[in-house]
Amino acid sequence: MDQVNGSIDGLERIEITSLEQLRCWLGDHHGQGEGVWLVTYKKHCPEVCVGRMDVLDELIAHGWTDGAMRRIDDDRVMQLVSPRRTHIWARTYQERAQRLLVEGRMHPAGLAAIDDAKQRGTWNEHAHVDDLLVPDDLAAEFASRARSAETFESFPPSHRRNVLRWLAKAKRADTRRKRLVEIADRAAAGERVPGM
Repeated sequence: MDQVNGSIDGLERIEITSLEQLRCWLGDHHGQGEGVWLVTYKKHCPEVCVGRMDVLDELIAHGWTDGAMRRIDDDRVMQLVSPRRTHIWARTYQERAQRLLVEGRMHPAGLAAIDDAKQRGTWNEHAHVDDLLVPDDLAAEFASRARSAETFESFPPSHRRNVLRWLAKAKRADTRRKRLVEIADRAAAGERVPGM
């Protein structure tokens, strides 16, 4: 494991070439307060590639979460990884954590993150998003625009889930209102919300 080119965005860059390296690093650093850029190799470098799903398993097992990914060069990418704080648990992450628990792979820090989420109410906070349930205010916006609801329903589930999560994350009423209008206007025009 190497620190690659110092830091970026004030965060350390940690390069791994095996799952064991990641497991050891997380075992030593699971309690640190800030995230890092985790540098991994792409699939065409099989001798040093650690798969994305394997990385995610280890992050969840140690109470961490994944974030934005950036390309470094033809062989490597870096992904922002950080301790899970008040992050909402998507159902896919809950299911992954349950599998890791059954397999006996959860670290005490991962179990503590689950307990914390359940106490804070973030464990199931977005169950409606995972179920692809359109909230009443969005349904009202769709009702005022011809074919918008049907168009939205025709989008892939992953896109709808991302849009609904984006809407649910709006902290202020005016932000939510702007997002409602954008979602409904784009659906009425047959367009997806970009970046979702």
